[in-house]
Amino acid sequence: MRTTFRELRSYRPCKDGWAMLCNNIIGTDFPEDPENWNECQLTKKQLDTEVSILQILESNGVEHAFWAFRTQEYRDYCLILSDIAESVLHIWEEKYPGDSRPRDVIETIRQWHAGKATDEELKAAAASAYAVSAAGASSADYAAAVASAASAASAASGTSDAGASVVVYAAYAAAYAAAYAVSTVVVYGGKKQWEVNERILREHLEAA
Repeated sequence: MRTTFRELRSYRPCKDGWAMLCNNIIGTDFPEDPENWNECQLTKKQLDTEVSILQILESNGVEHAFWAFRTQEYRDYCLILSDIAESVLHIWEEKYPGDSRPRDVIETIRQWHAGKATDEELKAAAASAYAVSAAGASSADYAAAVASAASAASAASGTSDAGASVVVYAAYAAAYAAAYAVSTVVVYGGKKQWEVNERILREHLEAA
């Protein structure tokens, strides 16, 4: 999966992340914490430089790599988001063994990717899973959970509006639903969900 610096810039990245990526990939000498965009402008030629999502991961880290997914087609990364949501699904199912809605939407995303499910089927599964996330919102640890698992889908979508498109909405809802249970991992298991996110992302990118 590849993009260009011009396309990344069109999505208004943060200045410090932009400067870091430019310095590491292109070899510029921008300040680490630019005060304004005049301090980190690329030439027209440099803006057309290609960069891969894997390079962004190596340069800036996992959260920036997920942010860069907004430059890609959803079909190209929906399986990554599904795997991230699934990574915490066992915790949800231990708490709620009779509630299959998060798993249903994850499986529907995979079926959609394979051409075996329609947009309408994806939307219906997503709506069901999103209802689960709403029910879990009263958890004291919910914010921490969302910040780890679900924000991968949110960052990739480029919007906080989960209904912006059917396919992004589905991944967002699946991650949100599963994220309710992530707090158990974060608080009691000593694991950081973003580390899990990075492992899954790296496995997909290196296998491509």
